[in-house]
Amino acid sequence: VEAGIAMLPFATAMLVFPQVGRRLSRYLGSAEILALGLLIVALGNLILMFAAVQQGPRLLISGMAILGAGGGLLNGETQKAIMGTVPRSRAGMASGISTTSRFTGILLGFAGLGAVLASGVKSAIENKLIDAGVSAKPGFFEYVMAGDFERAIAMYPHELTETLNGLAQQSYSQGFAGAFVIAAMFSLLASAAVYGLMRSERSCFQSPAI
Repeated sequence: VEAGIAMLPFATAMLVFPQVGRRLSRYLGSAEILALGLLIVALGNLILMFAAVQQGPRLLISGMAILGAGGGLLNGETQKAIMGTVPRSRAGMASGISTTSRFTGILLGFAGLGAVLASGVKSAIENKLIDAGVSAKPGFFEYVMAGDFERAIAMYPHELTETLNGLAQQSYSQGFAGAFVIAAMFSLLASAAVYGLMRSERSCFQSPAI
């Protein structure tokens, strides 16, 4: 229930902002709206990075809402921008390629960021255990990376419970922070690439033939 409530700001913004994108399309082109959406996504990821480090609920809610706002703009404009570049006779083919590409990108993004998260959590917990003078038991890292702190901590004597719980929480937060930073960097690069490529393509179409 708590996880569902925490996702509400993201889901609400994703629902509302495609309509905002439609209104913005009166004043901005697809290149500008898509670049803006990616910039907002980058900002949301950076705020979530601070939320992971500081474990602040207000930052978490703000970051989720901003991330959803950027995603809403992108969802509302991406298909329109793609379909606007192909002739009507190939609309079905373009729609299929677009949908396949988007879902492939989502899967690759989840897999890549999941790997970054797991690597960051493992690296952080390894260093923290060394600093605390505690040796890692077989399977401990795997449980922590999966978020199963209870099983991980149960491997150790009861007197280490509080210490290990704190270390696991901090390591998980650091792993998430690293994943959010990587996501923000990719969003910024994608924003610049989308804006530059779409603007240059528009210039090519608009330039008079000699």
